[in-house]
Amino acid sequence: MTNSRWRQQRLLILCYHGTSLEDEHLWRPQLYIQPQKLEQRLESLKTGQFSVLPLGEALQRLRAGTLPPRSVALTFDDGGYDFFRQAYPLLKHYGFPVSVYQTTYYTSVERPIFNLICSYMLWMRRGEVIADGESLGLQKRLDLRSEASRSVVVQDLIQSSERDHRSGLEKDEIAAQLARVSEH
Repeated sequence: MTNSRWRQQRLLILCYHGTSLEDEHLWRPQLYIQPQKLEQRLESLKTGQFSVLPLGEALQRLRAGTLPPRSVALTFDDGGYDFFRQAYPLLKHYGFPVSVYQTTYYTSVERPIFNLICSYMLWMRRGEVIADGESLGLQKRLDLRSEASRSVVVQDLIQSSERDHRSGLEKDEIAAQLARVSEH
């Protein structure tokens, strides 16, 4: 199939979100890949003699009908520190081009994405019940014993932030408070 005429007229775009610095792949395996697994995939592209192209060039060649055999483009969302530390050195080692999507907001404002950092901190305390939800603007204890209950807490934090029109800085304060509550 990889050498078929059908495949030669197609572009495979491999999209990644992030690369684990520690255990993020256990928390959100659909978003984070272990560096070792990423390296295995890049090695497979190399040994499989895939044509890894920059995304822009690949799309132009797709439209023009001039794709080389086994064409692939690589993309990463959010180009954060994990990309710089884990993925970029691997991509550089293999000589593969990559498109990195990064919002201008998080380029100029060095802070974590609110819903993701809250979800991750709650996951780190999975299996527990935290009695002090009030310090976060929530009127209840935080049940972290299941993915569903942790999801409810994250949604409550997001909804209260939207309802109260909290700025990014104010959301950071909520996340910092969550970190303090989660330490106890």
